[in-house]
Amino acid sequence: MLTVQLKQLLVRARREELVNGRIAAQTFSKSEKEALIRLGYLRKAGTNLELTDAGRRKVKVVLTGGVFDLLHLGHVYTLEKARKLGDLLVVVVAHDSTVRRLKGRPPLHTARERAELLGKLRCVDVALVGDAKDRNAVLRRVKPDLVVFGYDQKADARLHAKIRKLKERLKGKAFKTSKIVEGI
Repeated sequence: MLTVQLKQLLVRARREELVNGRIAAQTFSKSEKEALIRLGYLRKAGTNLELTDAGRRKVKVVLTGGVFDLLHLGHVYTLEKARKLGDLLVVVVAHDSTVRRLKGRPPLHTARERAELLGKLRCVDVALVGDAKDRNAVLRRVKPDLVVFGYDQKADARLHAKIRKLKERLKGKAFKTSKIVEGI
């Protein structure tokens, strides 16, 4: 059984690994680093650190994604539901060219802006921009334990991951981006 503090350290390491592709040695105090290495959850990798397989298995990573062009309460509701399913929520924001292809219009905000906005939400641990050509690139990088789809998204069984489709949604046109855009 992990203590809350140990779990938080492992989540911090996993987040750092996802955001920066590595874990900088200064991410942890000397005593934290030593404890994680002694327990077999972390190892030295040159001047950096890396999670061991045992360390990664202790953190349940949930991944979800979408366009998030106009952030609204329906999005926040779905993100909060997804966050409760694991220790770390990674949100993939659709690339601008993907939005054009799927929606038939350019996004109102760039993918970077949308990712930055989502990253400011308390329930989101990491927000990444999806790959324009390979929708599975982020999936391979993150290696989530669970992929969550919103009520209005198509779950793709070809993802080779454990999938959960949320059924609940907030009712009303203020919670659907297309209805908000129609009203502008």
